[in-house]
Amino acid sequence: MDAALASPPPLLEAAADLADSLLLLARATAAHAASALSAAPPSALLLVAAACCGAALALALALASLCARLLSALGLARPPASYAQLVPAHRAQTALAGRALAVARRLPGLRGAVARAQADLRAEMEKSIRPPAGAPPAGAPLARLPERPTPHADVLAMVRARESRGPRLPTNGRAPFSGALYVRDPEHVALMNRVAAAASLYSNPLHGPGMFPAVRQMEAEVVAMTAGLLGGGGGGAGDDAAPRSTVCGLMTSGGTESIVTALKAARDHAVATRGASAFAGGPPEVVASPAAHAAVIKAAEWLGLRIAWAEADADGRLRGPAVRRAIGPRTVCVYASAPSYPWGVVDDVRGIAAVARRWGVGVHVDACLGGFVLPFLDDGGGDDDDDDQADGGGDASSLPPASPYASPGAWGFSVPGVASLSVDTHKYALAPKGSSVLLFAGPRLRRHCYTSVTDWPGGVYVSPSLAGSRSGALVATAWASLVSLGRQGLRASARRAAAAAREFARRLPEEVPELEVLPARGPGVAARGGGAGSAAFVPDTTVVAWRVRGGGGGGSGSIYRINDRMEARGGWRLSALQRPPALHFCFTDASAGVVDALLADLKACVAAEGAPAAAAAAGKGGGGSGGNKAAAATGSAPLYGACAVVPDRSVVGEALEVVQDVLLGL
Repeated sequence: MDAALASPPPLLEAAADLADSLLLLARATAAHAASALSAAPPSALLLVAAACCGAALALALALASLCARLLSALGLARPPASYAQLVPAHRAQTALAGRALAVARRLPGLRGAVARAQADLRAEMEKSIRPPAGAPPAGAPLARLPERPTPHADVLAMVRARESRGPRLPTNGRAPFSGALYVRDPEHVALMNRVAAAASLYSNPLHGPGMFPAVRQMEAEVVAMTAGLLGGGGGGAGDDAAPRSTVCGLMTSGGTESIVTALKAARDHAVATRGASAFAGGPPEVVASPAAHAAVIKAAEWLGLRIAWAEADADGRLRGPAVRRAIGPRTVCVYASAPSYPWGVVDDVRGIAAVARRWGVGVHVDACLGGFVLPFLDDGGGDDDDDDQADGGGDASSLPPASPYASPGAWGFSVPGVASLSVDTHKYALAPKGSSVLLFAGPRLRRHCYTSVTDWPGGVYVSPSLAGSRSGALVATAWASLVSLGRQGLRASARRAAAAAREFARRLPEEVPELEVLPARGPGVAARGGGAGSAAFVPDTTVVAWRVRGGGGGGSGSIYRINDRMEARGGWRLSALQRPPALHFCFTDASAGVVDALLADLKACVAAEGAPAAAAAAGKGGGGSGGNKAAAATGSAPLYGACAVVPDRSVVGEALEVVQDVLLGL
């Protein structure tokens, strides 16, 4: 612990801390209320009212904690670990306000208000997923198993009726979707369908090479080809790479399973090498940035891990110094992103690994999003085919790494201390959904993700991952996608997407000055000139995030109302972020040609969002405010508006559970 935290503060400093903390808490409460008035739906306003009712309790908690520090300054008591010592100031305020709201919402009136708000959310969600009026009868929900066999032609008609409700998936490089759709070539899709049928949709690697030898071989080849691309042998990840012939791995169903499996292996390896007594004082820990993928939280819940949060720097990157402050004797793994999902920046893997090695801890690199993009940025692969500039994507002929952290050899197995790495083949390797590769630095660590059962009456059993049975067809299509595209095809696809992201990030602050690219510029970040005197990121990969400039513009709900306007205007499916409220777009080969349209629609929606506020400010009536309220009543604005203003995260969690319940129903 730092000396400044270990020694009691002087009396005067403690008194100043008391005044500052109470002022911060008061400002936080006022900010919640102000944001609610401009952004949140009526149900969220009730919850904010509950937060205001509990403000006195929050102040009492803060006062009690700070009085304890005053007593400590006088030598009369030992100071407890304060919120400020454990988490950043903004989290401390949210935690205190959240506790106050958790108590206040138990009051009968507020408890009923929460229940009504959840019922309204459920009704709205159920309405949104019902078949529209006039939908073909073949698309009606089935609640019972048909008594008699259904003719094949009718089955196909039922499938088509259900498929017709979704958006049409473009194949011209102009898909208005953030991520989600990665393939634009219909011939590639047709090949995947043929391979799936040829490999048998019923093949299962669990049954071993005796029944499905081709699937076993193809999985091994997918792992080897991916390892070779990422510094694990067979053609490394850069001039300074030292390919490891010991790198091995397995295939999983996706990035989440890869991450969970990697952390399971890290936990079990630590217990096996250190002994269970090393964790007698608490659960095993994983060091991660708040920008780490949510799969880390899922893994912690399933595996009984504790997450030691390490704050990213101003540019959104996790670096060695932050890891040094968070790592400890119970740490079993440090998690790094290449890139992170929210901001699309690559963490300082070299600096992180250097710290982790001093503790004898391995690093897991989540390259699920960037694993098939980063190796092809300035990889010396020569001229690509003529498709590089087709259908958008900007100038993809020369794409040097945007930062030293994204350079070849800066984040893969060429970095000493990287113990495992996950990369999704169903993203930029253009394979069908449901396939990912998890790589390990050596077979010893990989064995810790196995489950072997020796005394089961059903016989001996071994499985390498969470799943038992797996689809051999997904293994085969991932293999076919890699082989059919080769390095040149993968390079062309990745560069089109990355070039589009860079063009969009460069033009956004110039053409829509009300918005700014996130995260804020930090040390070691390449930048280009933008509007209003700002400098925007050159994206490390294919993700660009933005918010209302300065975080203002009508409160946190403004950016979410812009999101809803974008969906209504052009069918855009942008990704909504929080902390801070923002949006992002993940460019793919399927969306590399949308830059002009995305900028034009953003400009129009920002103008539409700003016009009502301007009219109200000019005294031209309250119609604009009503328009904003109408915009906030549907789409993502109500949910994300509530997330922004409700400090009790359990309320938000319950709302998400309601949403998930509805999505799993008819």
